[in-house]
Amino acid sequence: MEPINQTKEFDCVKMMRDIRDKIDAETADMTYKDLRVYLDKQLKHNVFWQRIIRRQKINNYVS
Repeated sequence: MEPINQTKEFDCVKMMRDIRDKIDAETADMTYKDLRVYLDKQLKHNVFWQRIIRRQKINNYVS
């Protein structure tokens, strides 16, 4: 059986590495305090993270 030659339209590993390299470059010289501010700002605008926080708040009220 011959291998199938396919070209990838989307390379998930490359995207992950590019994002990680970008974050590493942005945070390279940050102190712990600066890093916390950076992360808080990034998470504040992240829709997925907001859903987690909202669910956590709802679950805390139910318990």
